[in-house]
Amino acid sequence: MGHTIEDFELSDNLMIEGGIRESGGQLLVAEQPGEHSFFCAELFHRGVKALTCAFSR
Repeated sequence: MGHTIEDFELSDNLMIEGGIRESGGQLLVAEQPGEHSFFCAELFHRGVKALTCAFSR
């Protein structure tokens, strides 16, 4: 059809990830699949660490 898709090398949709970054947020992505389809302990711990750092400023 002549359509192309740009590759921004993002983990998610450009509008979602861009909005998070522009608002000062941080998108955390798991390095490996989690223990369950809906939970990843490694990602949870990274999120807690990021929140702890953000609130300790």
